[in-house]
Amino acid sequence: MRKPQLPDVGAFIKEQREQGSLSIRKLAELTGVSNPYISQIERGKYRSPPLPPTKGLWSGKVPP
Repeated sequence: MRKPQLPDVGAFIKEQREQGSLSIRKLAELTGVSNPYISQIERGKYRSPPLPPTKGLWSGKVPP
């Protein structure tokens, strides 16, 4: 039996960031997550990033 494939968290964050016309630096500023860390997540270095450092990315409360 095949394991279900998990969504690519980094690709999702990048897609949402680009749809919102945000740079990584601006997203970092708005969420309180460092821009190098966001970049590493988007590039797949962290397949399951821990929640506390990325809480701002998941809150959905990034201002337009």
